[in-house]
Amino acid sequence: MASINTDYVSPELKEWFDKNASTDYVRKDILKLHAVLGGVVQPYLNINENYGHGGVLNKDQKPVLESETILRGSILIRPNKEALDEQIKKTKSGKVLHIDEDVIFMGAMPAHPGHIMVDSMAMLWPLLQDPYKNMKIAFLQEHKGAGVFARFIAMFGIPLDKILFVHEPVSFKTVYIPEPAQYLQREFYKDKPTYVHTVLNDIYKRVVENVKGDPKYPIKKVYFSRTKLKNGVKVFGEQQIENIFAKNGYHVFFPETMSFEDQVRVVRNADVLACTEGTLVHHILFMKDGAKLIALNRSSIDGNPRQLAFNQMKNVEAVYISASLDLFKSASTENNFCPHLIGGTEYLKKFFRDEQFLLAEDDLKQNWHDYLDYVVDYGRCKKLDMRAELSKRMEKFEKK
Repeated sequence: MASINTDYVSPELKEWFDKNASTDYVRKDILKLHAVLGGVVQPYLNINENYGHGGVLNKDQKPVLESETILRGSILIRPNKEALDEQIKKTKSGKVLHIDEDVIFMGAMPAHPGHIMVDSMAMLWPLLQDPYKNMKIAFLQEHKGAGVFARFIAMFGIPLDKILFVHEPVSFKTVYIPEPAQYLQREFYKDKPTYVHTVLNDIYKRVVENVKGDPKYPIKKVYFSRTKLKNGVKVFGEQQIENIFAKNGYHVFFPETMSFEDQVRVVRNADVLACTEGTLVHHILFMKDGAKLIALNRSSIDGNPRQLAFNQMKNVEAVYISASLDLFKSASTENNFCPHLIGGTEYLKKFFRDEQFLLAEDDLKQNWHDYLDYVVDYGRCKKLDMRAELSKRMEKFEKK
C-alpha cells in the first residue's frame, strides 16, 4: 500500500499535497489501440514554442486525432493536411514513401531523458502482447540528436533496427496508435485527468529484466545527485545535502555520468532512493514495489502529480521534504528552466533529527557562493536587472 509522509513540508506544499495526494490515479481498465489502415505518418514540424505539426493521417489524408502528441509537456503536436502537402512537395520523389508493413506509432521522441523515461515508454504496452510484439515502432523526432535516446527504448528489448524515425511522410500497411499508459494533465486538455495504468509497471519490469549484470557490491541506499549536471535546470546548494546523505550510508551517484543501463542496475535492488524532485524521482519506476523514496522538493510552491501517480502504482513509501531556499518563488512555476536554491531548511533539519542522521554543526552551513550564483543565474533566466530586483525586495523586507 502506497504511503506519503508530509511531516517535513511547508504549509504551502502541504496544502498542495492535501489537494492532490488523495486522488486515485491508477487505472485498471483496457487501454485502446486505434488501427489506421494505410495510415500516413507525418514528420514533426515545429510551429512555435507551443504548437507543431505531425502525427497520423488516414489513407484519405484526414488527421487522426488519436495521434496527437504533447512534446516535453509543453508543445502540442497535431497532424495537419496542409503542412503534410508541403512536406510531400519537398521530398525527392514528390510522393509519400510507402512501407508495406504494420507499425506502432509512438508519438514524438523528445530530446530529454526524463520525458523519454515516462512519455515514450508509456506507448510500448502493445509490444507486451503476442499479436504486436514483433512489430516495428515509429517515432517523430524533435531533432536528429534525439536518436541517441533510442538506446533507452531498446532496453525494453526492441532491436534498434525495429525503431524507425520518420523524417519524411511515409505510409504503412496499418498504423496502430496506442492510448498512453500514463498521462499528465496539461493546459491543452484540462478536462483529461492525470492517470497511470497498471500495465506501465509491466513495461518497466521488462526493462529491469533485460538489463543484465549487477553493481560490484550490494547497494541498498542510493542518493542520485545533480551536482555534476552540465545542462538543464540548475539546482544550487545540493553539495552539502549530498555530503550528509553520503556520511549516513547512502551511495552517491551522478546519473548524467552513467549509462541508462547502469542507472537501472544501481536502483533495481535498492531499498531507498533519495534525490531532488524532478526527473530523478522517476527512477522509482525501476525499483521493486514498496521501495522508499525521499524526495527533496526544490520548489516552494507545488509538486509533481505524475510522481504521485507513479508512487501509487509502485506502492512507494514516499517522504517529501521542503528543501527550497528560493528567494524568488515564481521560479518554481513561471519558468521551468529557471534555477532553484536548496539547503538546510527547518524541514530538512527536522528530517535529519528524526532519522538520527550523523550531522556536524557546520554540515548545513550555507555556501554564499551558491546564493550569489543562484541570484545571477535567475536574473539571466528571467532577463532581470537583479540589482534593482533585490533592492525592491529589500525595501519590502525593511517595511515589514
